[in-house]
Amino acid sequence: MKKRILLLACFFTHIFHIDAREFRTPITLAKHPTHNAWCTNEDRSSTWVLWTGGYFRKASKVLMDDSECSSSECESVSLAQIIFGATEFSAQDAFPNKTAIDPLNPFLQTTISPRLKYIDRGFIMGLDITKNYSDEWRFGVRFQLPYRKFTMENRSSRPGNSGILGGQDARDLLVFIDETIGNSTVKSFAFRLDILDQLHADCKQPGLSVPFVNYANISFPNNPVTMSNQNINPPNNYIPASERTPVTLLNSTNGTLPLLPFALTVAAAQALPCLSNNGTPLADGQRERFCPSPSNYTSFGANTALHSQVWVVPTVDTTQGIIVAPAAIIRDNVKQLLTCIQTSPEEIFEKCGLNFCSQTRSGLGDLDSELYAQWCFTEHTYLEFLLGARFPIAGSIHNSDVIFSESLGNNGHTEIRVGAHAHVSLPAMTFSADGAYSWVLKSQERVPAAFAGASIKNLGPEAHADIWWNYYVTHLEVRLHPPINDYHKLEYVFGYEFYKKDKDHIEFCENQLTDCLGNLSDLCAPVLEQNTAVNSHKIYIELDYRYTQPNSYGFGVFGGFSRVMRGNNVPKEQEWYFGIHLRM
Repeated sequence: MKKRILLLACFFTHIFHIDAREFRTPITLAKHPTHNAWCTNEDRSSTWVLWTGGYFRKASKVLMDDSECSSSECESVSLAQIIFGATEFSAQDAFPNKTAIDPLNPFLQTTISPRLKYIDRGFIMGLDITKNYSDEWRFGVRFQLPYRKFTMENRSSRPGNSGILGGQDARDLLVFIDETIGNSTVKSFAFRLDILDQLHADCKQPGLSVPFVNYANISFPNNPVTMSNQNINPPNNYIPASERTPVTLLNSTNGTLPLLPFALTVAAAQALPCLSNNGTPLADGQRERFCPSPSNYTSFGANTALHSQVWVVPTVDTTQGIIVAPAAIIRDNVKQLLTCIQTSPEEIFEKCGLNFCSQTRSGLGDLDSELYAQWCFTEHTYLEFLLGARFPIAGSIHNSDVIFSESLGNNGHTEIRVGAHAHVSLPAMTFSADGAYSWVLKSQERVPAAFAGASIKNLGPEAHADIWWNYYVTHLEVRLHPPINDYHKLEYVFGYEFYKKDKDHIEFCENQLTDCLGNLSDLCAPVLEQNTAVNSHKIYIELDYRYTQPNSYGFGVFGGFSRVMRGNNVPKEQEWYFGIHLRM
């Protein structure tokens, strides 16, 4: 039965949004060589074009298609959407069926909200060799070799989300602070109730089996609410009277830390309205107290959805200038527990070996090569057919535990490509269009495991998988070149690029793997496959200058800018590039 449930969970993962693995679009600079060829009427002549250029591009946002978000939302989706599959999630979401429980980590259900940015820069060296075999046909070969430096910046930690991955941790949800109430400066606190619910009396048995919060403690008369075994709502005749309301509840509808002051005086606390037995939602900033026992708060205890909006704060005895004794015990016991529990949602993964630090990789990219044949209708008009291959000299990622380490190429995959290019030149204008389809061949990669029933990826121990994918890219381009003279040409370039990548095809080499809680769990390839399809609509503008001796040498410089305007599962990239070329 358990096996069937896990298989169903793996199947239903198809309907959830999971991100793309290769999420970057083609480097705009890399399209340049196809536009640096001239037809000549010299029989059996050869043309060599050497070129090089540098580029810089960056992105921190992701574009999604209209079916998944409104146009305004599409402009503001975090890059985390395509790295992890969501902009906000909990640690539980990365585990089988999202049911992870660890008595020593009370933060597995708190929000993780990563903030990421990548910067990709480098240069490309290119060579284009063409040989004329007749007035109509010529054949050639092209090579490209990039040098890349890619940085993924983890900028997640910030006030309210202090964890290394933007998780809400102990610093955000179990807050200790000195504040002045009346004329007394006291060691106050604000603890979010859902985190207190996950704590235990101790970090080892038998206290590890005793809940920190008990909404009907049968060890006390009238079964009151207790926290750290302290009676929170004793009867009205309880002595001392100052401890009849040791803590109160302060509401924050979005779950963030409320504004100061946290604590209240005894008189102000005891004058608050009572919390209803089922915990009717409070208004933002509203305060309530537990009614004196006998009051039954088991319904409120079961209504856990409200607890992430409720903060427990102390009561201050101004006659002594301290918080009341039960509140002080709760405060001190929480502080003690923090010395022996995990204090962030990310820690469950860090103990599993995952690394969330910013990463920079630099080195040679993959070697790209093309064989082509051009059918020249006229000196300035041709149709080209090409066969290309990309060789994975950049290598692959050898350690999937370093989450933000990205490949400088196809991550060890060889690529085969076919394509065509049409070029028509008029006296003051040139039109060109090219398209190519690529098969990225199957190769084994090391990837973070994805488990059946999980909705988040890239947060698991290392697994091995066979992976392959295909993609298509096309360019439409107009070049305006008002006449100057026979030797000098200035071109204004306006281009469009469409890039479409189909989903990744993934086959895990193992059926099961031990997750980060030590449980043997089923792997689920659809978690990695679903919605890895990418498409982008990019525009670019460019300015080219060329000096050419007819049927002889020439040189030129060019510079441009591109931007992804629309798409799905694609970063909103901006790229600047500049280069030179020499014709011989």
